[in-house]
Amino acid sequence: MQSSAPLNGIQLPDETSDPTGGIRKGEVGSARKMLDILHLLASADAEQSLSVISRTLRLHPTTTLRLLATGVNAGFIARDPASRRYQLGPRALALGLRAVAQNRLATLAQPAAVSLRNQIDETVHVSVLDRGDALDIATAESSHTVRVCSTVGGRLPVHCSSTGKVLLAHLPPVEMRAIVQLKGLRRYTPRTISTLDELERDLEEVRRRGVALDFAEYEDEVWCVAAPILDRTGACVAAIGISGPRWRLERRGVDRLSQLVRGAASQLSTTLGHRPREAGQPPPDQVA
Repeated sequence: MQSSAPLNGIQLPDETSDPTGGIRKGEVGSARKMLDILHLLASADAEQSLSVISRTLRLHPTTTLRLLATGVNAGFIARDPASRRYQLGPRALALGLRAVAQNRLATLAQPAAVSLRNQIDETVHVSVLDRGDALDIATAESSHTVRVCSTVGGRLPVHCSSTGKVLLAHLPPVEMRAIVQLKGLRRYTPRTISTLDELERDLEEVRRRGVALDFAEYEDEVWCVAAPILDRTGACVAAIGISGPRWRLERRGVDRLSQLVRGAASQLSTTLGHRPREAGQPPPDQVA
């Protein structure tokens, strides 16, 4: 079967080269394949055809059709009768919304995003690291006609988005390089960082400044500023960022934007139990 590039960089098992289909010990093969289909549909920007799903996941078309039929009957997958293409169904949507409601970080992040948006009236989003992408778990859009659009569940490349660079900057170097090797350094604009050396220098600046900057690295004429959200152990668990048109953010001033986003990140970090440590003070998980 012809191999295809992984969707959004997702690495999936290859049935043709692995007789187990990449299934690990203790996993149920059909369940794993169904989860791969759901993840593919969740990652796609549009409805997907049977042939694309089969080719992307490297599954036999007959197997793919049976799994899709099961998903449709259960309500987790929806099929458009006209186009014969597939997308997530209502039960998958309900499950996703319930997961967000049960996730403390996502629950706390939404009001924090709204609060920061109300201060600056630019689009705000909170992102976590997920499979090498910056995944938005909370968003609040600007009221301006010309604005950056952001939705919960949206994904951004980590090497050229402000929230992504915050998340990368707080990883151990070996993990950061593994993500770069997996995802690559695709050039989106003339300003996109496209070499590992450049990225490492920029991430060092992120750690030094306490904020990450994206000056039209992902989208032309769009600027973004983001800061880390820390948990009680001091680990970076998310990033909160402001995004807007270059001309408007330039007028507001990067220093002011950085101050605002650092303040919002600090408040959310405090809510999560983070307390800045004094010199010589052990981390919270080492205190008796």
